[in-house]
Amino acid sequence: MNSEDVVKEGNIYIRSGNLVLFQEYYQSLTIPSKLEIEIYGEEMAPPIKRLNLAYIFTKLFTNACLYNRYQIVLWLMKLYEDLDDIQKIGLKPTFNYVRHLTREKKYHKLHNYLVKLSK
Repeated sequence: MNSEDVVKEGNIYIRSGNLVLFQEYYQSLTIPSKLEIEIYGEEMAPPIKRLNLAYIFTKLFTNACLYNRYQIVLWLMKLYEDLDDIQKIGLKPTFNYVRHLTREKKYHKLHNYLVKLSK
């Protein structure tokens, strides 16, 4: 599994707007599979730790905003808060970019939220 696969799978849940399935999918990435445990042992990092989190977050956050999935965006922001400071600094331009993409009226609630984040 690579970062692009995670983004493709995550986008399926974002398009459907199903936050619960999206959360379950993310949860499955945080736990190594039984096969991985058998091969590498208990000490192996979960799959999500071996992936490019910044890339995954940027793609999924942008798509959640463009599909106007406010609840998913809020949940992704909770994940953002758990990232280390270096990752947060690297992801900050994503909020300005998405804010620019969501200027239309149909994104009004989401756009206002992003304006607050960008400050």
